[in-house]
Amino acid sequence: GATRYGFHEKNVVLDIVKTMEHKLKDLGINVAYTRDSDTFVELTDRSNLSNTINPDLFLSVHVNADVSTSPNGIETYVYKPTREELNLANSIQDNLIKVLPEFSNQGIHSKNIHVLRETYNTSVLAEVGYVSNKHDRNLLQEESIRDRVAQGLANGVYEFLENQEK
Repeated sequence: GATRYGFHEKNVVLDIVKTMEHKLKDLGINVAYTRDSDTFVELTDRSNLSNTINPDLFLSVHVNADVSTSPNGIETYVYKPTREELNLANSIQDNLIKVLPEFSNQGIHSKNIHVLRETYNTSVLAEVGYVSNKHDRNLLQEESIRDRVAQGLANGVYEFLENQEK
């Protein structure tokens, strides 16, 4: 994971997804991790695990990084912009922006990312800020912001699953 100025993406993301898990379980949604501790899991192992479990959706959570300090904000990626993946991406992106107005909305993008390309179920990757951007990095160091990121992700997952059942 990306590291800048003592900020470690892996620690922040693990904190966010563990908080998100509690929020989803409160809504009756089961969660499976590709990692639940400070360990590195190969990309192929992540997609293989998802394909074996065959969940309703696959959500990969990250903090982005760039060589420039200018890029900032929240963005969500899909591999192939199918209707289902765009619905999930919109649900995630919209709910993140709703609870995190301090972050800029960088929208939804299609990109060839291993875990999206090699995961067979509906999958998106959410980048919840930039470690290389001072504003985003400072915000993500606050526990209350990380809790709101987790809430936005949980709300997005819940909204997507509820709409799938209709």
